[in-house]
Amino acid sequence: MMVKNGILIGSEGSTAAYVFWAAGIDYTLSEAPVARQLEMIAKDQAPSCAVGYYWTADRARSGKYTLPIFRSQPQDLVIRADNPKVQSYHSLVALLADPSVNLVLRNGNSYGPSVDALLLRAKARIKRPPENSHGRLKMVLAGMEDGTLFTREEAELQIQQFGDEGKALQVKHFSDTPPGEPSYLYCSNSVGDALINKVNEALKKRH
Repeated sequence: MMVKNGILIGSEGSTAAYVFWAAGIDYTLSEAPVARQLEMIAKDQAPSCAVGYYWTADRARSGKYTLPIFRSQPQDLVIRADNPKVQSYHSLVALLADPSVNLVLRNGNSYGPSVDALLLRAKARIKRPPENSHGRLKMVLAGMEDGTLFTREEAELQIQQFGDEGKALQVKHFSDTPPGEPSYLYCSNSVGDALINKVNEALKKRH
């Protein structure tokens, strides 16, 4: 998902834009870091919806979910291709059990219930700085961190932005990585149920 020429595009973004159009709902598009989006929805600062969020119990207590808008690809690890420590692993569980591995992840982000559960038990050192996707990949590229998580589609889009420098990065998939999970529009409580129902009806027709 990304914004191009003021339009939301990508697998999740284009679906979200379509269903709001199909439901006849006017909206204003704005960008904010994940942590800020979650804060806005939890505090219900305005009727708003965030695009492409996984379901978690905490979030469900603070806001409303639509029907799924997309089923994501599995989470893959983006690393430097010349990182021998990470290259030696063929299992995500084994990698996460290594306390010498350093991962940088999105602040405030859920990677889906199954991956979140693995991260909760991880002995690897996990940082969640305020950097955006580009910034996290820059840290991996500079050798400051061993890797970061993206779906393959996201990873390839982000790596392209580095040009020739991005050729040093590799998307590594592990066979024991949990499958992709559904993502949703996640809305503040002041978004009325009638509007949520309109979105859900548009989603049913979309799928």
